[in-house]
Amino acid sequence: MATARISQAPPPNVDPSKATLAFGVRAIPRLKRELDSTKNDLLTVQRALMALCDLLRDPKSITEAVHAGLPADLGALLNHVNDVVREKATEALHHFAAHAVGRDEIIAKKLVQAVSAKYGDGVGIVRLNAHTCIERTSKFADGGTQVIDCRLVPALVQLLPAEEEEQIQTTILDTLHNTLKVNPMPALDAGAIGVFTELLGHNSQQIVWRAARNIMGITVPLAGKNAACAEGVLEPLIKLLTASHTPEVINNACAALMSIAITTEGKLKMVEAGVVKLLPPLLDHEDERVLLNAIKLITTVSEAPRARAALLESAVARLEELKGFRGDRLDVMAVSRSATTAVDTITWTP
Repeated sequence: MATARISQAPPPNVDPSKATLAFGVRAIPRLKRELDSTKNDLLTVQRALMALCDLLRDPKSITEAVHAGLPADLGALLNHVNDVVREKATEALHHFAAHAVGRDEIIAKKLVQAVSAKYGDGVGIVRLNAHTCIERTSKFADGGTQVIDCRLVPALVQLLPAEEEEQIQTTILDTLHNTLKVNPMPALDAGAIGVFTELLGHNSQQIVWRAARNIMGITVPLAGKNAACAEGVLEPLIKLLTASHTPEVINNACAALMSIAITTEGKLKMVEAGVVKLLPPLLDHEDERVLLNAIKLITTVSEAPRARAALLESAVARLEELKGFRGDRLDVMAVSRSATTAVDTITWTP
């Protein structure tokens, strides 16, 4: 039976932790006013940030928020004493970084340096949001260049083994991967090869395959290949070629080894480390990516006489069968062509 008593509960579908959004095009301007921590109380700022983070999940709101200058306003909140404000400010910025117009604004306003200052924040979720924002920004050349110009690469290399959160470690590895595509030399000069090599023995396969992928990226220049041979990278990589690892790990280990094996020193050291006996079993792997990279690695390694002699007996028969392989990838004949090249290389005689 209905009564005249007035309930103190909030109306249904109303979240008291979020600011009430204005209608339509007035939503962003109102939130912008409420984010001004010099004029509004802490609760108002927190609620505005909560509402803004929800609003930015809609891509349509990103452009309007950028035109209103919200990324710069969020940058001003990064050093706020309140944990929730810093958490939501960094979260909103990583929503901006997920879209091209938002990334452009972050780069234009030079917010990369300000966000990276939160790498050492005492709150884990703030650190994760900051790393996610920088990783998304660095996916394109302009962002990767700004990360390098801000000299963040040495800091990221130093933070990588010290960080305890696995999710943050994977994000750092992704950021470094993005910078390696722009210029691998800053990471090489910062000693990243040694750090990546240590992570090849990590318990998480997600971290291991990213570390192997980054070794491939950092060994693109000759200096990286020479450093990999000098710092003992080959044996840990070769150990990843066994069936106990995920396809992603094996695939990226093959790619890294293939990059290093381009040099004569890399080939010879690889053969001495026993890579040849681990390659033929990979020709039966069910993952087409592993199969393709294994064939390419065999082709590169077989340029060494000792490897060619061993692979002539253990791999040629299977490679002949793979000449008729038709894959499921965009280039359906990639495996077939690579197998043909591998057979020609192994069976070549002077």
